[in-house]
Amino acid sequence: MGDIEQVPPVFSAVKVNGKRAFDYARKGETLELKPRKIVIRNIELISFQLPTAEIKVVCSKGTYIRSLARDIGEELKCGAYLTGLKRTRIGDYKVENAMTVADFIENLNRFENN
Repeated sequence: MGDIEQVPPVFSAVKVNGKRAFDYARKGETLELKPRKIVIRNIELISFQLPTAEIKVVCSKGTYIRSLARDIGEELKCGAYLTGLKRTRIGDYKVENAMTVADFIENLNRFENN
């Protein structure tokens, strides 16, 4: 936890020489991305059933969770990757306060009919 340096993935929107990193990666071009400062405010192990671990992370903007999984796997000397990702909050917006797809469609239909 705390301030850490994280290297973004090559398939990211980070700009390098005015172009997105994924543009270079898609062309098969190799480039070395510089580490960026991020903040891990909290990280919690929710469950662990080999070979799967579920964690909850509270982090700053700009954090790449897939890269965090990679970094954790490197530290544990076993490798790691994501099999799923669920964003539960962005700033003040929380998933439990989100509108369902059905509610969104209903509101859209009401708007179009007025």
